Amino acid sequence: PVYGSGCGAAGGGPTVYANGGYITSHAQGMDGKELPAAAAPASWLAGSVVEVGWAIAANHGGGYQWRLCKLGEGGDASG
Repeated sequence: PVYGSGCGAAGGGPTVYANGGYITSHAQGMDGKELPAAAAPASWLAGSVVEVGWAIAANHGGGYQWRLCKLGEGGDASG
């Protein structure tokens, strides 16, 4: 399932699991579009190739997805 607006969810979703999947910096399940803006957000040219990084701390054999959320008027991620 996709939680929230599709911009990601803190800890992966609303449920805390004993084997990981929990977060302490934000509320569990918080919608990614509600995160505060970065002090210096990345700015990429449409169609450009950029290098990004990702890490996982639990070997659960599950999948993951990348989503880039377009900023709307006023800098919110609601599109």
